[in-house]
Amino acid sequence: SGAIGEDGVNLAIATDLPGNLKDYDLPEPKNATDLDLLGICDLMVELVNDAAGLLMLGCIFRSVFAEFKPCTVSLFLLGTTGTRKSAVLGVLMAFFGSRFNGFHLPDNWSSTANALEKKASLAKDAPFAIDDFVARGTLADVNKSHYTAERIFRSQGNQAGRDRLTSTTALRGAYVPMGMIFASGEDTPRGHSLQARLLLMSITKGCVNLDALTELQRLGADGQLAQLMANFIQWSAIKADDGVLKSMLQDVEDGYKRDLSVEGHARSKDNLAQVMTGFGMLMRYAEDTELLSEDSIKYLEQQIKAAALVQNALHSEADLNASDAVRFVKNLRSALSM
Repeated sequence: SGAIGEDGVNLAIATDLPGNLKDYDLPEPKNATDLDLLGICDLMVELVNDAAGLLMLGCIFRSVFAEFKPCTVSLFLLGTTGTRKSAVLGVLMAFFGSRFNGFHLPDNWSSTANALEKKASLAKDAPFAIDDFVARGTLADVNKSHYTAERIFRSQGNQAGRDRLTSTTALRGAYVPMGMIFASGEDTPRGHSLQARLLLMSITKGCVNLDALTELQRLGADGQLAQLMANFIQWSAIKADDGVLKSMLQDVEDGYKRDLSVEGHARSKDNLAQVMTGFGMLMRYAEDTELLSEDSIKYLEQQIKAAALVQNALHSEADLNASDAVRFVKNLRSALSM
């Protein structure tokens, strides 16, 4: 359906993507004043506890700039069955195509690691959602599931793939994620350093606001979320052609890093600042186009900073629990007390 540049849709450029990737489909940019950006942001605040939906919103818009500054963090929604984590993932993907929803996502964890790697590379400057990580079955099945997750998330985090040789011993290049991985699952991918490359969000029963979810699903199906993304990309293209986009990205990220006082893994601050940069760029767009008032932007900035602190506290606890050394001490104490 063409490419979006500073002048709108360019039909001289086309893509040919396999499978569900065909459903990445944005409309032609149009008058920005027709969109209720404040209403969408408010719904994202209400979507899950502690305004974590704004961090998810940051992930969505941060993925757009992977060409200018690669994403080195993945979003992972963790929750038991019935917590509506797939529905939330569907809402996030609807920003890139109205056909995406909780029942229809780009991929799932039953695909092979090679297939997931290639699709994550093809979904350039966009989120690539992989649903339903469940490590079950025999020991070999469980190990295979965790191996696949490690390959995908570590490739995103390190921006490095797995090179191979062809049958003639020629080097075949690696596929590296060129956007941002979004994932959901009932189990946490294991590995202390691997989890440090994730923005791990716990979706518990009752934490999803069903009214906000339903309204966001309606906006997604109507194409209004994708319309916002199309307008935002056109604005980004104008900034890129003016030569100010890279410096703007860096300024926004540096500002969040100065404001964040977080503990835990060394990657935590970088991960949160990276995600918040997507949200910050959305606020720059809203300011330029006068979609939001100065007071509304300040309010939303306060909300996402508070959400980042809550998320960091939760992640620090998970980071501590994932430590082999800490688990060893706990198990040793338990054995001695018995």
